[in-house]
Amino acid sequence: TQSTWGLLLFFLIDIGVSWGWIPLVIFILPFLFIDCNLGLFILSFFRPKKSFQNKVVWITGASSGIGEEFAYEMARMGATLVLSARRQSELERVRNNCQDSEKHIVVPLDLDNFSSHKDIVSHVFDKVQRVDLFVNNAARGQQSLAVDTLFSVDELLIRTNTL
Repeated sequence: TQSTWGLLLFFLIDIGVSWGWIPLVIFILPFLFIDCNLGLFILSFFRPKKSFQNKVVWITGASSGIGEEFAYEMARMGATLVLSARRQSELERVRNNCQDSEKHIVVPLDLDNFSSHKDIVSHVFDKVQRVDLFVNNAARGQQSLAVDTLFSVDELLIRTNTL
């Protein structure tokens, strides 16, 4: 890795000397500091900050990971959130960390328990009247060899992740 950094530094200095430092600063240096697509980064400065104002977004798997971060972003953009996952205490934490936390609701939901879905959906629609965007982010994972994994675990993974 030391030779890679040396080569990169040599390349940047060579470009700076050959083309001038302005193209280097404008076109190349941002790639060293941006952890995403450059086009998306630039567009992020021009998007409306409250583009989800008066929208209801239901997010499953909202207690951690991508679902949690998506909840923060949607709340920042003005959406009313319905946060669902199995762990209610984690959902409460996420809701409390969201902007305008009092307008969001927490609905514990285990996607594997199909018999509860109808009642939960009715409860959500009683609270918010509509859902503009449903983000089915809930998933389960398993870290073991296939030989060592019980079929019931595989069945649970398939039910949660694909049905």
